[in-house]
Amino acid sequence: MARVRYLTKDDLADADKSLLDRDINLFRAFAHNPKAARAFSHLGGHIRFGSDLDGRLRELAILQVGYLARSASTNRPSAISTAT
Repeated sequence: MARVRYLTKDDLADADKSLLDRDINLFRAFAHNPKAARAFSHLGGHIRFGSDLDGRLRELAILQVGYLARSASTNRPSAISTAT
């Protein structure tokens, strides 16, 4: 059980609804602080698309996090791995 209530788009101001375009619990928890949610999103975007991290190492990190989170998406390669 989460310690922070997961928000829905209905809980947010119109300007912040885009924060929950992807229905991920981490984003729903971060939505309590829209400024922090945007900063977190930019960090993730930089790690995935703007860093010099080797594609194989990046994919291993994605798979490891998915495994630890017990995510169903770890059963298939990410879009990034098929592009590198």
